[in-house]
Amino acid sequence: LALVPVRDALDIEQDKEFTAEGAITDASGNVQFLYYKSFIQAFKVKEMALMDPAAPTGFQRLPGMRDGDVRPYGTRVWDDTKRATAKDGNKWGAGWVASAGPKQSRWFNIRVWGSWRLAFVLARLQIAVWEARNI
Repeated sequence: LALVPVRDALDIEQDKEFTAEGAITDASGNVQFLYYKSFIQAFKVKEMALMDPAAPTGFQRLPGMRDGDVRPYGTRVWDDTKRATAKDGNKWGAGWVASAGPKQSRWFNIRVWGSWRLAFVLARLQIAVWEARNI
């Protein structure tokens, strides 16, 4: 029985499935969450490896972005963690939003996607797909 090698998240981001042309989507051009959930663990492992406990606090850039990344038009960050209270329980959310006008958006919650990086990568991908298909 051969083991499948664990791939680096940076390598995975170069795969065809993370391009507008190769993205796995439904008929409306929405990224298929079920397919992309298989990448959660690879991104979590990579984010943990890149974490620097000695790094200065405060955001140097938006969460999930790396040097050289450009925030696509139509994306934004949301973070409800500061408003969460004990009585709210686990109802907080944070992540990236991809919007194509006032009536079309997809929300990529870090609680679902496991890391800020994967949430950003998927929001960026969603915008690219909509742009490529003129949605």
